[in-house]
Amino acid sequence: MKRIKDISLEKKMIFVIIISVLIPLILAISVIIINVSKFYRDDLIDEAELSAKIIADFSVADIQFNSQDISNKSLSFIGKNAKFLRIVIFKENGEIFSEFIKETHEKNHIMHRNENISYYEGEYLYTYQIIKQDAKTFGTICIVSSTELMNKKIIDFLIGAIILSVIILFLAILLGQKFTKSLLIPIENLVKKAGQITNDASYDIQLQKFGNDEIGKLYDSLNIMLSNINERSIERDKALNALKISENNFKEIFNSSHDAIVIHDLNMKIVDANETMLKMFEISNDELTNMSVAKELSSRKNDFDLLNVRWQKVLNNQPQEFNWISKKPKTNEEFVSQVNIKKIVLSDKEIVIATIRDITELEKANDKLRNSENKLQKIFDILQVGAGLLSGRNIVEVNNKMCELIGYSREELVGYSSRKIYKSEEHFLNFGKIIADNFSNIGSCHQEVEWVRKDGKFITVILDLMPLSFENSVENFILFSFLDITELKMAEREIKELNSDLENRVKERTTELELANKELEAFSYSVSHDLRTPLRGIREFSKIILEENMQQLNEEGKKYLLKVINNTISMKNLIDDLLNFSRLAQEKIVLEKITMETVVNSVINTINDSLPNNNIKFIVHNCDCLINADPNLLRIAVFNLFSNAVKFTSKNENPIIEFGKYNLSEAKEKFGVENIVFYIKDNGVGFDMEHADKLFGAFQRFHSKKDFEGFGIGLATVNKIISKHNGQIWATSELNKGATFFFTIGETTNLNL
Repeated sequence: MKRIKDISLEKKMIFVIIISVLIPLILAISVIIINVSKFYRDDLIDEAELSAKIIADFSVADIQFNSQDISNKSLSFIGKNAKFLRIVIFKENGEIFSEFIKETHEKNHIMHRNENISYYEGEYLYTYQIIKQDAKTFGTICIVSSTELMNKKIIDFLIGAIILSVIILFLAILLGQKFTKSLLIPIENLVKKAGQITNDASYDIQLQKFGNDEIGKLYDSLNIMLSNINERSIERDKALNALKISENNFKEIFNSSHDAIVIHDLNMKIVDANETMLKMFEISNDELTNMSVAKELSSRKNDFDLLNVRWQKVLNNQPQEFNWISKKPKTNEEFVSQVNIKKIVLSDKEIVIATIRDITELEKANDKLRNSENKLQKIFDILQVGAGLLSGRNIVEVNNKMCELIGYSREELVGYSSRKIYKSEEHFLNFGKIIADNFSNIGSCHQEVEWVRKDGKFITVILDLMPLSFENSVENFILFSFLDITELKMAEREIKELNSDLENRVKERTTELELANKELEAFSYSVSHDLRTPLRGIREFSKIILEENMQQLNEEGKKYLLKVINNTISMKNLIDDLLNFSRLAQEKIVLEKITMETVVNSVINTINDSLPNNNIKFIVHNCDCLINADPNLLRIAVFNLFSNAVKFTSKNENPIIEFGKYNLSEAKEKFGVENIVFYIKDNGVGFDMEHADKLFGAFQRFHSKKDFEGFGIGLATVNKIISKHNGQIWATSELNKGATFFFTIGETTNLNL
C-alpha cells in the first residue's frame, strides 16, 4: 500500500473532497432523517391524542348512561375511518366498557393505565387518555396505532436520501478538483441550516442555494421538502384549531339552546338530544334513544303522511318549518310545538338536526288576542257614544251609535270624507286647523262642534280626537268619539233662566233670614237679661227667710229653701251661659298674632287656682305656634275644652289631660287637613261615638246631671268660636277610655319650622 505522501495530490484532493463532501452530506441527511422521523412519530402521536380526547369527550354520556352499544358503534365508526388497530374504553375500575379491534389485528391483553400518556412499544403506538368532565373521572381510553405506514415513509425517505447522496458523491468525485471550494461552502451552509432546523424545530425557513448544480438542486429538493413539511404542520394546526372551535361552538349552541334540539340519522332514528329536549318531554337520554318522533313523541292528531313528505324534502336539502302536536310519552300530555328541520354535515357525516319550541302559551296568547279583538269590536259597536276612525280626513270605521245619531248607514260613511257631516266647507277647514293645533300642543283635541245629520237637522256634539298609530303600519290614524249634547244644550239654556230667577229668590230669602236671626238673638238676649232680676230676688228672699227663721223652720223646710237657692244659682249660671252664647253671634272678632302656648298655660293656671288641691296631671307638648285669632274668644274656647276634660276626669283616681299639636305634614297625612291640628286628650269617661254628630249642639248632654253637672252649652260655645275663626273641630272617644278633641284655627304658623 502506498504511503499517503506518495499518493498523487489529485487523489488526495479527490479523497479530501470526497471526505469533505461525504461527511457533511451524511450528517445533514442524518439530521433531516432524524427530524423527519421525529416529525412522523410526533404527528402520529398528536393524531392519536387528539382522537383520544374527542372520543373521551363524547364517551362521558355513554359511560354515564351505560350505553355500551352506542359506544361500540361510535368506536367502530371512528376506528374504521381513522385506521386505528384497536380502541378500548376502560371504566374507572379498569373494566373494559367498550372496544374496537381491526380484523387484521390480533387481540392481545392490553394494560389499563390511569394517566394521559403516549409511547411506542415494538411496532405499535399506545395512547392513553383519561375521560373526565367537570373534574370527575369516568374512565380511560386507549388507542393502539400501527407504525407500519410511518416506518415505510421513513424508509422511503431514507432510500431517497441515500440515492441522492450517491449521486452527489459521484459528482463530487467527477468535479472535485475543479469545484472543491464551491462544494465546501454549500455543504457547510447546509450543515448549519440543518443544525438550525434541529435546534429550532422550525420548518418555515428556506435554504439559499449558491448555484444550479447538483448541490443547488439538493437545496431545492430540501427547500421543497421543508416547505411541504411546514405546510403540513400549518395545515395540521389549522385543522386541529378549526376542529376544536367547531366542536366547541356546536357544543355551546347544542347545550345552551332554549329550544329542544334532537339529532337524527337519515333514517329518522334519534342519535342525540340536548337537555332542553329531555326536560321538555320529561324523559331520560336512554329512554329517548329507544323512541321515535313519529310514534312515542307525537300526537295521533298529526298528519304523518305529510311528515314523510317533509322528511324527504329535508333529505333533498330543503329545510322545513311547521307546527306539530307533540306528546310527552309518560303522561300523554299534548302541546303545540314549532319544528325546524335541516340536513347538515357533521364530522363528514350527514345528519338531520331538528329544533323544537313549545308554543302552547303563544298559541293561547294568540287565541286570547283574537278573542280580545272580537270583544273590542263588539264593545266598539255597542258603545253608547258615537265613535270611529279617520285616516287623514276620510272615515275608516264607525260604530252603530254614530250611524244612529247622524242618520247615515255605515256604507254611506266608511271610505268617504268627513266633510259631509259639517255645516260648510269653511267650518270643515277651520276645525281641521283646530285639530292640528291641539295635536301639536297637547297631543289630543276636545272640542264642542256642530254637525249636520242626513235629514238636515243640526246637532251639537262634544268631540274627542287623538292620534293613533299601529305597529308595522306607516299610515297615521285619528281615533274619535263624540257625545250628542243637543238636548243638554237646550236644558242648559233653561237652567240658566231658572238659576237667574232662583238667585233673586235666594237673595230675598237671605235678607229675610238675616232679619229673623237678628230678631231672635235680640229676643234671646232680652229674655235672658229680664229673667236675671226676678231670679236674683227669689234667691235673696230665700236666703233671708232661711237666715231669719232658722229656728222656726223644721228640717224639711230648710231642705226646700236650700233647693230653691241652689236651683236659682243653677238658673243664673244657665242664663249667663245663654247670654254669653247669644253674644257670640253679635260679637265681632279682633284678630291678633298670639301663641297657643301662652293661651294654654293661662288656662291651666286658672284651673289650678280654682282647684288648688286637684291631682290632675297636665301635659303640654310643644305647641309654640303663632295664631291669628281673637285672644279673648280663643281663651274661652280653650278654657271650655279644658273644663270639659276636668269635669269628665273627676272620677278618675289619676286624671291626665294632654294638649299638643300635629304639624302640617303630620296633619295632612293623618287627617287630610292643610293646617296645624291642635288636640286636647283626657282619660275620663268618654262618650259613645254613635252620638258624635250631636256633640257640639246646644243643650246636648250624654251623661246624667247626677253624675256630671252642666247644661250642654260649653262645647256649642267652643264650636261657634272655632267657626268664627274659619276652623274645624271634631272628636273621637271610647266609653271609659277618655276622649280627644281636635281643632284648627284659621292661619297658623309653626315657629319651629
